[in-house]
Amino acid sequence: MSSEEQAENSVTRLPWPEQFKALAEQSKSPILKAYYESGCVSPETPLSEVPFVALDFETTGLDANQHSIVSIGLVPFTLPPEHKAWLSELSGISTEVVAEAGKARFAEPMLITHRGLSGPAMLQVSSFWAPGTAVTVDWLPQLEDPLQVLIQERNAHPNRGLERWLRQYFSQRLSAALVEQFGWQGHLQQFSNDRLGGVAAVLKGWQFKPSGTEGYRTAEVTLGGVNTDGLSSRNFEVKTVPGLHFIGEVLDVTGQLGGFNFQWAWASGWCTGMAL
Repeated sequence: MSSEEQAENSVTRLPWPEQFKALAEQSKSPILKAYYESGCVSPETPLSEVPFVALDFETTGLDANQHSIVSIGLVPFTLPPEHKAWLSELSGISTEVVAEAGKARFAEPMLITHRGLSGPAMLQVSSFWAPGTAVTVDWLPQLEDPLQVLIQERNAHPNRGLERWLRQYFSQRLSAALVEQFGWQGHLQQFSNDRLGGVAAVLKGWQFKPSGTEGYRTAEVTLGGVNTDGLSSRNFEVKTVPGLHFIGEVLDVTGQLGGFNFQWAWASGWCTGMAL
């Protein structure tokens, strides 16, 4: 641990008044220095007399595994045993897919992990996925009609195996795993049109039901929250409760990957801060 990290760690272990004092001494920004020098209220102060209160999920004492009011998105999926058994052996492999859940569809990379499926494609659709429902994966978004391509490959190279054809699109390990998992062994000349149709159906529309997600620990955003219709669009003050403001993830606003949720948190916080 660096000296800076050690110093930061020692400060965060102090009681809040001492933390503010230490941070005021360390701050180089005049704005931050003035903020920390203003101190914080006494722990015995009634909440109704506190001029400003800020809470995040961790400080509420809620447990994401027990309290259903917490909903998360942009989170990796975990897999049931029948899928985890073969996919976990491919941990670290990434491939371009189109993933669908709910009414959402994303063309992004998918990453296979030792726990399940992650990467931008899975993170994006996780925000639209409902527990107990399936996620659909198009393994070959670059081919509109893989059946016709497979028939042409069989006619041109009847003695080749399907794995060799798959290597045009996937890594050697993933190609071999797909053949093993779905029983696609044998020469292409042994595949009837119907059997090739089954291969194409899997490659264009493989479905799995996640056993769940990796949870709040790895989720990048929360879902749902305070309805923005009840807030001022200028300073995020509750229209019916003067002095009460909500910002960031506590609001019913969820962005996709790409920094949008950070931007929302910072922008809404800035608007509120400037109004106080």
